[in-house]
Amino acid sequence: MAYIITFASKKGGSGKSTAAMALAGSLALRGHRVLVVDTDEQGSCLMYARAADDERPFPATVVSLAGSGLKLHRELKQHFDNYDFIVVDTPAGTAFEATQAALLASDLCLVPCQPSPADLWAVAGVRQLVEQARVINETLRAAVLPSRVSKTGLAGDVLKALGEAGFPVLEAKLGNRTAYPEAMLAGRPVQWQGSSARAAVIEVEQLTDEVLSLLETQ
Repeated sequence: MAYIITFASKKGGSGKSTAAMALAGSLALRGHRVLVVDTDEQGSCLMYARAADDERPFPATVVSLAGSGLKLHRELKQHFDNYDFIVVDTPAGTAFEATQAALLASDLCLVPCQPSPADLWAVAGVRQLVEQARVINETLRAAVLPSRVSKTGLAGDVLKALGEAGFPVLEAKLGNRTAYPEAMLAGRPVQWQGSSARAAVIEVEQLTDEVLSLLETQ
C-alpha cells in the first residue's frame, strides 16, 4: 500500500504547495509511483503540473479532489494499490474538513512554516488537528518543515522557537530561492532546472531522504 504524506498549514503563503510538488517530483524521479492529490479549490498543484511541456510532463500524477471534504480519506484509499506514495496538498485557512480527512489516512503530516511569528502561531492549530486525528490514526507522525528560510536573525529565532512548538522540526529546510517559483512556472521538478537550481536541488534531496527515513522507521 502507498504511504500517504499530507502537507497542512492553517496559514496561507507557507509554501505548502511548492513543498508538496518538490517532494512528489523528487520521489517520482527516484522511480516511485507518486500521486499528488490537490484538495485546494485554488488548484495550485494542478496548475503546476499543467504548466509542463507535453513532451516532458511532470513526473508525478496530479489530480484534484477539491470539495471531497470529510470523504477524502475514502477517496485516498481507492488509490492505495496503484501508487507507492500519495502526497496530499490541503487548503489553508478555515477549510479544515479536507485536512482532517487526509490526516485520518496519512502516515506523515508535514507542516511548512516560514520564519515568521504568524507562521509559528499557525503551527499550534495544525497540532490540534493532528492530535484529533491520532484518536483514530494512532500511527500518524508529524513534523515541521522550515520553508522559505533565509539567513537572518529573525529566521534563527523563529526556528529555535519551532523546537518548542510541540512538533519535531526536520533537519531539511527549503530556502527562499527563485528556483522554486521558476520550477512551478515551467511545470518541472527543481532537478530539471539546471545548474542555477543546484542549491534548491540539494535541499529537496535532503527533504526526500529525511522523509523516507521517517517512513521507514514507522
